[in-house]
Amino acid sequence: MSVSRATTAIALAGLLSAFSAVSTEASLLRCKSDPVVVLSDLTEVDLSADIDTLPYNVTSVYYTLHVPVGLKVLLVLRTPNWPTTIERFNIIADQAAGHYDATVVVKTTKSNIGVTGNLLVRLAFDSVKGMTGQNLRVQVTIPKLLP
Repeated sequence: MSVSRATTAIALAGLLSAFSAVSTEASLLRCKSDPVVVLSDLTEVDLSADIDTLPYNVTSVYYTLHVPVGLKVLLVLRTPNWPTTIERFNIIADQAAGHYDATVVVKTTKSNIGVTGNLLVRLAFDSVKGMTGQNLRVQVTIPKLLP
């Protein structure tokens, strides 16, 4: 293949990719809220929300996290905020040992945007799909380690 044919083929592929990206904004440019909460027993709780829109359309992400009784929050590592987005947390120690329960609510400037709420604690994972404005609840249980 000559250099000019290769250049033309690459340019055409790039142009087709650009046109397809315009019509599929959400599928190509999803945004993610992905904070981590570190608890007093050094457990890392990874909360996240996959949001099917551009970051500037997200106004807020609210997390309510229920953790085992007796645990305290040492640190919350927030997602770097976009200028239009607020992440809020409510952490309550009211669960039995090994039980973690979270709710995520995402608000956007557009309606009917798909959202997936995720919870990862150690190797236990739960995920639920829904829409903006809905309370998306995820739960995991960590088996007790033998001494």
